[in-house]
Amino acid sequence: MWLNAVSTHQAQVLLGYGTPNVTWCPELVLKGFQRSVMSFSYCLPCTRNELHLLSVSSFQNGFLRTINSTSRKWCIASTFHRHGLHLKGKWFLNLDTVSDDQQAHFSRKSKQKYEFDAIQDLIQSSPSKQKDSKGSKDQKPGSRPTRLEREALAIVGSPNFSLRDRADTMNGLLDLLEQKGVSTAYAFEFIRYAGKLIDELIREAKQSLADQQIHEGQGDPITDMGKKSGEAKQSEGPRHVKEPLVLFERKPGYGLEDQWGVLVNPSLTNTVYVCAERRALARLVTYFQVLNMKAADIPKLIPFAGRRIDVVMAKVEFLRSIGVKPQHLPSVLASWPQLLSHECDDLASVVEYLKSIGLTHKEILAIIVKHPDVLGQSVELGLQKIVTFLEEIGSSPKDVKTLITRHPNLLLQDVKGKLGLLVDYLESAGIQKKHIGPLFVKRPVLINSDTEKDLLPVIDYLKSLNATADDIDKIITSFPGLFCYDLEKDFRPAVSQLESLGVDPSLMGKIFRRHPQLLKNRMNFGSKVQFLLKLGLEKEDLGRTIYNAPQLLGLREEKLRPTVKFLENIGVKGPSLRKVLKLKPMVLAYSLEAKLQPNINFLQNLGIDQLDIGKLVTRYPQLLTLSIEKNLEPTVSYLLVLGFTRREIAEMLRRLPSLLGFSVTNVLQPKYTFFIEVMQRSPKELVMFPQYFSYSLDKRIVPRFISLGVNNIYYSLSSIYGCGDLVFEKKISRWNSNSK
Repeated sequence: MWLNAVSTHQAQVLLGYGTPNVTWCPELVLKGFQRSVMSFSYCLPCTRNELHLLSVSSFQNGFLRTINSTSRKWCIASTFHRHGLHLKGKWFLNLDTVSDDQQAHFSRKSKQKYEFDAIQDLIQSSPSKQKDSKGSKDQKPGSRPTRLEREALAIVGSPNFSLRDRADTMNGLLDLLEQKGVSTAYAFEFIRYAGKLIDELIREAKQSLADQQIHEGQGDPITDMGKKSGEAKQSEGPRHVKEPLVLFERKPGYGLEDQWGVLVNPSLTNTVYVCAERRALARLVTYFQVLNMKAADIPKLIPFAGRRIDVVMAKVEFLRSIGVKPQHLPSVLASWPQLLSHECDDLASVVEYLKSIGLTHKEILAIIVKHPDVLGQSVELGLQKIVTFLEEIGSSPKDVKTLITRHPNLLLQDVKGKLGLLVDYLESAGIQKKHIGPLFVKRPVLINSDTEKDLLPVIDYLKSLNATADDIDKIITSFPGLFCYDLEKDFRPAVSQLESLGVDPSLMGKIFRRHPQLLKNRMNFGSKVQFLLKLGLEKEDLGRTIYNAPQLLGLREEKLRPTVKFLENIGVKGPSLRKVLKLKPMVLAYSLEAKLQPNINFLQNLGIDQLDIGKLVTRYPQLLTLSIEKNLEPTVSYLLVLGFTRREIAEMLRRLPSLLGFSVTNVLQPKYTFFIEVMQRSPKELVMFPQYFSYSLDKRIVPRFISLGVNNIYYSLSSIYGCGDLVFEKKISRWNSNSK
C-alpha cells in the first residue's frame, strides 16, 4: 500500500516487517514506484530486518521506471544519498547491477556525515511524549502509534470497503488523472482528501458490474470480481509507457450502453475509470489545477460541479467579470463550493442590488472575496429584507452601507432569527429602536454578541443601580463599548468607590447616564478627590460635586491645573473658587482655549473690567460655559435692538449676571412686550432692575400687576417684584390703605 507523506522535503523511514495495524499491498507499492511520485510514501516488500516504509521529497519523473528488485533498491539508495542520508552497510546496494558512474556517485554520497539510523530512530519513536496519570514517567516506547502508523491507518478509509477495493479504485483514478495531464503529485494529493468520492466510485462501479454480470447470467459479481482482479494483477506486466486504455465496446441492451457500452475487462479498476470519466472528473480536476486550486479543496467542489465543465467555467468567468483576481479564485470557490450550483443570472442580480444600495465596485468585491456565500442570497427574500430591517432600527442609507461593508455577514442574517431577537432584547432593555442602528454602527461587534452572556448581565446591573429605561438608552448609545468591560473588575469597584465618596446610591444611574465611562475606570479616584479638596471643597461637598460633574473623575490633574490657574487670574480664588465648584464644577472640564478664554473676551468687549468679571463668574459660573453663538451673542443683539447701549447692558449684567443665559424667544421678548405694552413703563427702569426678567410672567408679573391695577406706575419695579408673596401682600394692604 502507498502512504501519503507526512511532510515534504524530508526523507523518513519507519517500521519493521510485522508492524501491527498496517496491511501490505505489494502490487500497489509497485505502481507507486512506477509513478515516481514526488512527496509521497511507499512500502517495500523487503525482508523482516529491512526497512519497509519511506518518504522521499524529490523523485524525478521516470527515475524509478525500472522495477526489478536490484535496480529499485539502487534507486532508493541513490535517492537517499541525494538528500544527504548515509545508509550504513552495503546490503541495500547490489554493485554488480550498476554502472561505474552509478558506483562513483554512490561512493561520493557515502562520505556524507548524516546517519540514516538517527532518522530511523526518530520516526520509529512516538510522535510526542506524554506522562502517565501520576506524571512520573513517560509511556513505554511503542505503546502509542507513530506518526506514519497513524497516517497508514487513516488511508485505510471507509470500513464499508476492503483495502483491496480502495487500492484498485485509487489506481484506476490515478491512471485516469495522469492520462488527462494531471501532475502525479497533484493527483495523489487530490485522492488523499477524496475519501468520500472514492467510496462513491466504488459503490457506483460495483453496482455497474453487478448489473452487467446479472444481465449476462454470470455468478455473484462481488465474489468473482476479487478473483478476476487478482488474476489481472498477476498477469499484468509493467507498463513503461502509458497508453490509452481500451475499456469498453458498444453492445445494445446492457446497463452502460447509453454512453459507454459494456466493459471488455470488467475489473473494478477499469469500471472506476469509466465511472470517473462519466462524471467528467479528470477534466474538472485538470481545470481546477489550472486555477491553482489546492488539491485538498477539490473534493469539496466536485459534488456541486455537476458533470459539465462548461458550467463550472461559466461560474469562474462570472467571478472574473466582476473583478475577482486570479489569486482569489481558489479561496472563493473553496470557501463556498455551492457557488457552482447557482445560475449566473442569480449571482449577477445580487451584485446589482448591492450596487443599488450605494456600495462601490471595490466594496462589493471585498465582500465577495471574504463572504462569497452572500452571492447565494435571494434579493427579494434575503437582501431586501435585511436592508429594510436595518432602516427600521434607525440606520440611515449611509449607516446601512457602513454596516454591510464592515460586517458583511449581516447579509446572511435572518431578521426573524438571532438578529431580530437581539433587537427585541435591546428594545425591552430600554434602548429606543431608532437608536439601535446607530448603535450597531458604533459597535458592530454587538451584532454577533450573545444576549445571555454578554448583554443581560450588564443591563441587569444598570437596573440595580436605579437606572431607568431612558438612562439605559443614554448610557448604552453614548458608550456602546460598555459591554466589553468586566462586571467584577470594572463596574462594582467603580460603584464602591463612588459610594465611599458620598454619592447617593440612588443617584448612580443618573451619574452613569452623564458619564458612563466611569464604569470602565479601574483606577483609584483618590488622587482626583484630594485635588478637589485642595481647591477648597469639603468632604460633604464631594457627593454633590461628583453627581453634577462626574467627568472630573476621568480627567488628569495636568488638565485641571491650567483651568484653576486661569480662574485665579480673573479673581476667582479661595471661597469664590469653592462657590464656583459647588455651583458649576464642570467649569474645570471645559477647554481653556476653545471655551473659557473666548467667553471672557466677549464680556470684556461689553465694557466689563476683569475685576467685575471675577465677581460675575462667582455669582453665575455659567457665563464661562454658555455658547457665544447660541446664547451670549443673540441676547446682546436683542437688547441692542431694543435701544439699550453696551454700557447699559454691562450695568444690567452687573446687577443680573444670568441675564445672558435667558432665551430671547421664550423669556426676554414676552416679558419685555408685556412691560411696554401692558404695564406701559419706561425701558430705563429695566437698567436699574433687570431682575424683572428673572421672574415668572404667569406666576408673578401678571398677577401682581392685576393686584395693583393702574396704581402699579406709582411704585418701583423692585418694590413690586423684588419681594416674596407674604411681603407683597403686606405692601399692597399698606398701599391700598394709604391711597384711601
